[in-house]
Amino acid sequence: MHRIVMTRRGWGGRGVAAAAVVATALSGCGVISNLNRPQETPTAVPSALFEIVADRDINPDIHGAPKPIMIRVYELRAAAAFDRASYLDLQDKDETQLGADFVRREEILLQPGERRTIERKGSADVRTFAVFAGYRDLERSTWRATIGAPNSVEMRRRWWGLGETERLKPVQYRITVGKDTVKIQSL
Repeated sequence: MHRIVMTRRGWGGRGVAAAAVVATALSGCGVISNLNRPQETPTAVPSALFEIVADRDINPDIHGAPKPIMIRVYELRAAAAFDRASYLDLQDKDETQLGADFVRREEILLQPGERRTIERKGSADVRTFAVFAGYRDLERSTWRATIGAPNSVEMRRRWWGLGETERLKPVQYRITVGKDTVKIQSL
């Protein structure tokens, strides 16, 4: 008579092997499902660098002598409210007038002939940059200007499905404050 005896070691080895196969299969399913799922890719918004140039004859008084001028650089979600607003509304109650479109502003007092550079941190909320200039002679001046802000930009290099976020160069603008006109342009 033959007698078959299973030792613990013989059966245990098969159990460990079976558990390893099941664990590998389950973890493989997770890996495969992660590969099929679209990954959220990081986006970066470049900062904005503004070169502000004031002409020597800005904002003349009644005798024609140039005088300092106050400007405001706005960051807005949209330009519509800024374009509709009156000079006095923006001067006295800009945040209220701009409402939900308002993100940030910087106020600067410029001397005739002054040059200045400011940098604004990029924001995905900002779609428009706007400039308001406090000219003395409102009827003969162009006191506001707008320009589109850079949108969120995908800046991810890929190598075998992996990548790293690159540092973006600032987007450059020039604000020119003339005798009776303010302009903004991208460089």
